[in-house]
Amino acid sequence: MPISAQENERKLLELFSPGTRFTFDGIEYESKISDKPKSQGAGGEPITDLYLEAKPAKEKVDNLILKISLKKTSWEFIKNHMQKSDAEELFFDDYNSVIKNYIENSYDLLKDLPVVDLGYDGEIINKKLQTGGFTLGWEMMVTKKDRYESFGQLPGKYVNELVLGEHLQKNRRNAKVKGKVIPESGIPTYVLTKNLDENSTFEEAFNEKVMLPIEKFMEKYQNYFHVILKANNYRSLRNDKSSKGRCDGSRPLFIQNRWFVKNGCLDRELICDFDKAFDRNDQSRESLEDALEQLGIDIRNVELEKVKLCDGVPENHQ
Repeated sequence: MPISAQENERKLLELFSPGTRFTFDGIEYESKISDKPKSQGAGGEPITDLYLEAKPAKEKVDNLILKISLKKTSWEFIKNHMQKSDAEELFFDDYNSVIKNYIENSYDLLKDLPVVDLGYDGEIINKKLQTGGFTLGWEMMVTKKDRYESFGQLPGKYVNELVLGEHLQKNRRNAKVKGKVIPESGIPTYVLTKNLDENSTFEEAFNEKVMLPIEKFMEKYQNYFHVILKANNYRSLRNDKSSKGRCDGSRPLFIQNRWFVKNGCLDRELICDFDKAFDRNDQSRESLEDALEQLGIDIRNVELEKVKLCDGVPENHQ
């Protein structure tokens, strides 16, 4: 069974827990600090997943400091659940022009995509949209694979920013390690591309084929990064979940659907608006739930056969 990113991080922290002895570049060290840096306050996470400080066995050798970003071998998402602050850091001075360009291209990219699955017979167009699913909108992400709805390859000038975080906010750049603010602790110096397990060793982690200096990682993968839109769906039949839980919590949406009732049927407006880019999905979710209730549907016990769609709402079956 594939392990989660969180489990992979935990195993990395344990591998270099304080007191552990290991060898790096031919020198023996003892781990003193092994911690995941944390942001000073809200606003996203640092890029570094492990801050490791170790004391050398030899005299006249400086302490070793490694800042490692962890990517599983199956890693796909480089920037997940992008919010406005992430996009501002990534595109920096170009933010307005880049976001406006993506907004302009969004309508044609999304207008005909199925946004509802009522469980009708027929061929399923989008297998990711399950029965009872309503698309609230789409999150912007950067991924290694060019799938979902794609804007294409991330221009090379932004790859360095994506990996190194040159314009990363100070509260994430100068992160907290064991409660202490350490300058640049949120910016990694290495990327580890390995799935870890209980039997993993530091020799395996330090293998030059799987732990790459950040510059080599960028050289190897700089043409792999793509800007995509991934649907955030409301799973109306998940009655065991809270309202927010039916759509993976509160997420920033680059493009939103606003739901409303028109002439006794469920309609939607596709919102492609610069000023609304990265709004939370709460507004879309609430508009859907309000519209369903206006149609006389109990959102705690949705009966799909009672949902009547307006002609302009793309459905998942043909």
